[in-house]
Amino acid sequence: MAVWHVAGYAGLIGHLVLIMTAAPGDYGYGWTDAEAVRLYGLFTGLVHASPLLGGWVADAFLGQRRAVVLGMWLQALAVFALAGVWLLPALAEAVYDIPVRQVILAAELPVARPGLDGAEAALLSAAAGHAGGSVAPDGMAAMAATASATYGAMTALFFGGLVVFVAGFGLQSPTLAAMLGSLYDDGRGKREGGYTLLFMGAMVGFVVGALISGMVASLVGWVEGLACAGAMVVVAAVLLSRVRPAVARRSPAAHGAGLGDRRWSLTDDDRRRVLAILALCFTYFVFMSAFEQWGGSFSLYVQNHTDRMVAGLEVPTLWIHSVQALFVLVVGPVMLVVWNALDERGVCRAPPAKMGVGLLLTAGAFLIMVAILPAGLTDQGGKTHLFWPLAFYLVITFGQMTVVPVGQAFVSREAPPRLANTVMGVWLLFGGVGIWVSGQIGALAEPFGIRNVYLGIAAGCAVAAVAAFTARHRIMRLLERPSTPGPRSTPPSRTAAPR
Repeated sequence: MAVWHVAGYAGLIGHLVLIMTAAPGDYGYGWTDAEAVRLYGLFTGLVHASPLLGGWVADAFLGQRRAVVLGMWLQALAVFALAGVWLLPALAEAVYDIPVRQVILAAELPVARPGLDGAEAALLSAAAGHAGGSVAPDGMAAMAATASATYGAMTALFFGGLVVFVAGFGLQSPTLAAMLGSLYDDGRGKREGGYTLLFMGAMVGFVVGALISGMVASLVGWVEGLACAGAMVVVAAVLLSRVRPAVARRSPAAHGAGLGDRRWSLTDDDRRRVLAILALCFTYFVFMSAFEQWGGSFSLYVQNHTDRMVAGLEVPTLWIHSVQALFVLVVGPVMLVVWNALDERGVCRAPPAKMGVGLLLTAGAFLIMVAILPAGLTDQGGKTHLFWPLAFYLVITFGQMTVVPVGQAFVSREAPPRLANTVMGVWLLFGGVGIWVSGQIGALAEPFGIRNVYLGIAAGCAVAAVAAFTARHRIMRLLERPSTPGPRSTPPSRTAAPR
């Protein structure tokens, strides 16, 4: 299920900017690079911020199961809506027998861009007059009005699809993660292993989605490529309905039990647990601020300053990035064995300590790059060997598989049951803010040099790791049973906090 959902998401975000910048004649939108990148940044930012609101809606109104199923179908609907933008002119032509697509193309305007000014509206009218030829003035006016209305409908469908996708992602993402946690009621290593498997499935989905949707888009067209991405999300939604019995046996609340309880008051035990979760959210924020350099400054480094020639062929940068997803599939099983072994021996069981190890591994990955990068890089400067980006990806993948699944398992286990989805949304929001901060940090590479920026990232990760190790006892003490009984009972597995 996670494989096909992430596959559909990868198919969308992997081609969104390309579609917006493609020519309208190729069923693109004709936007400039700057316009497309700005909208993409806004869209992805809203996607990563939406789980906070979506988790609250799931807790207060819908319940986990309703929220995750509705979120899946909303995302599928949104992707199909984006794929259908260029179908609107064909529909208008069939209904009104007017060459609407020809008029829009003749106007040479960016498609689906909001707020046409007077001059641009005049271009549509002129294009309608040119397409109409000897048609009477009333007919040309009707043609121009139809083309303008179709253009407006395309704009509304495009932006409406983006908004619906954000809403669907916000409902689905935190609730699906919280539902997985409800399947585990014993053993920290088993829970963390479950989230490791979920993350591995997501990486498989990312590769599958990029390959399938990308191949369809390149061989057939953008519309078909997006429709293929929507179909993969539909597969995920259908598969979700098949796991309902398993979820029901372990977590009746996942189907909406007790939805009428909208009390948001927290007991002292709840407050302590939320405080402990927020401490680990900060660790996650630091990690994402560092890790997401792969899509920004590190991507530019690989593109411009890495010798990518292998056996006489130049390896595409995108292929090198995909190696990180393959590393997840290798590192994931290793971490499953490690967590189970540590859980059985009672060694390093505290999640803050594990996440501290992950931050140290992340710092080590950036120190590898600091060691091999010269003080300054230019387009004419020497290029480094392909081995070093791959070494960076391998080490930082160990850090990723130590921070992300452990943190998600901790949140799902310790969040107050009435606020499980909301708290998971807070966790994802910290990651989204970290992604935004990573872009601001990566922009410093131009004035200060990429080597100095990476040295600063490594230092920041090391400091955060030391803070996690130092505070691990205090954080875990927040999870111990309160001295006086409260309205909320504590499961036996939570009574003894690991040190």
